[in-house]
Amino acid sequence: MAGLFAFLAVLVFAGLIVGLILTNIAKQSRTARERAAEDKARQIVHDFPDEVRAWGGRDVLRDPKKLQEIIAKLEADAPAR
Repeated sequence: MAGLFAFLAVLVFAGLIVGLILTNIAKQSRTARERAAEDKARQIVHDFPDEVRAWGGRDVLRDPKKLQEIIAKLEADAPAR
């Protein structure tokens, strides 16, 4: 019985370690995506300051719904190829 308890304890411990590793990987990935999005927003503000102001400022670039609306409008206004 003690052997079974030890085995289960090791399984739980291993599960916790794997969970912590996966959580850390997900957090690093999310942080990298957030950093990349912030870099892209900074570049857009730098390259198109008047347009960004007309859209409502830099915060618009952080709002996925508003950003989708802007992209849809830009695509609709783009000349056909």
